[in-house]
Amino acid sequence: MLTNLLAGFSYALNPSALLFTIVGTILGIIFGALPGLTSTMAVALLIPLTYSLEPVAGMGMLVGAFCGGTAGGSRIGHTIEDSGYAISNLYYI
Repeated sequence: MLTNLLAGFSYALNPSALLFTIVGTILGIIFGALPGLTSTMAVALLIPLTYSLEPVAGMGMLVGAFCGGTAGGSRIGHTIEDSGYAISNLYYI
């Protein structure tokens, strides 16, 4: 069982997988900060880019885009004092 866990970490911490996760996060933050674009829209628009990637790198890119989009929407909502997402309301409590 420990060997499978180590194998999973070696796939996830592969330099190409980390690079695509970082790229997806940056793109997600940009999508989340723009008005009218959401994190789910970022994932939907990035799906065609992941067809040619390895599965781990593609999933990392999509997960990074979703998390980055949520964080980007929260930050811009906090900046202009208007919540764009429901999760952004936590900043006002």
